[in-house]
Amino acid sequence: LYEHVFLARQDVSAQQVDAAVERLWPSLSPQSFLQDLLGSRERLLEVYRGVGALQAALHAVEISSDVSNADYMAARIDQSLGKFLMRGGNRRLAGKLETYFDECSELFASCTAPALCHGDLHPENIFVAGSVEDLHFLGAIDLESAFSGDPVMDLTRTIQSCPLPGED
Repeated sequence: LYEHVFLARQDVSAQQVDAAVERLWPSLSPQSFLQDLLGSRERLLEVYRGVGALQAALHAVEISSDVSNADYMAARIDQSLGKFLMRGGNRRLAGKLETYFDECSELFASCTAPALCHGDLHPENIFVAGSVEDLHFLGAIDLESAFSGDPVMDLTRTIQSCPLPGED
């Protein structure tokens, strides 16, 4: 795949590159693709550190609000559970989730204000640049999922979406 991508800059047609990607992509996870491209787990971690730095910068942007983060998150959870039920979700599961969030509600109080969250930060939404030998993180795309909320929610999604190959 990498040979085809680099050849695309020279004399290989876009259709040939697309065909190579379609043939190979189902066998690659975004994480294994990045690790293969970067050449080592440590270099993948360097890119992920760039992702973490971007996320930290986003989370430093506090959204002014007249309500506490605990109240904000409670309303957001209620809204999400309501949508879940309206779409035919299991009432028993919704009740268990509501109980769980009620029991954990004091954790939301540790965040003093909602922050800017990306909402969809994972390997398929990041830009890297440089040569294969010196690839580094540039930034991220796909901001339509951005929201104001508890940064822990955003961080949890990113961690879930950026596992290291070979780890669960």
